[in-house]
Amino acid sequence: MAKIAGGGPLNVVADNAVVRFNVRVPDAQSATWIDETVRALAAEPPFPGLTLDLHGGMTRAPKPMDASQTALFHAVRDAGDLLGQTIAWKPSGGVCEGNNLHAAGLPNVDTLGVVGGEIHSDQEFAWPASFVERAQLSALILCKIASGEIDALKLKQLRLETM
Repeated sequence: MAKIAGGGPLNVVADNAVVRFNVRVPDAQSATWIDETVRALAAEPPFPGLTLDLHGGMTRAPKPMDASQTALFHAVRDAGDLLGQTIAWKPSGGVCEGNNLHAAGLPNVDTLGVVGGEIHSDQEFAWPASFVERAQLSALILCKIASGEIDALKLKQLRLETM
């Protein structure tokens, strides 16, 4: 995802332009590679007379499906089974506050989401009938954490072991 702004008439070379881009990576090694590659490009632009000023950087760490995430997702799936709800997950390619929590050592499910589709598009939709079932699932998960049936400390320890 990117946005380019600058210039004027199509037949005139622009004095300057601003490029903003968003990169999402699956793991820390990929984040390092992207960061180093972009910094190297800015340090030695590929065309004579071109200067690149780099601002910003990676703002959200990747959230890989490590042992802590897997254990938590299985607990969520098991809670769904108790309610007769089929819970599945797949990588969305997105990032959110859950990435920050994971980077801080906290496994998390950043969204239990309502049933719908076409997420993050102008065609996105949600089925209102799913609101109640997701509220039930959320309540059951919180009760299981409060009772210790889902061991939050063990999940956190699993996460810290992979940091």
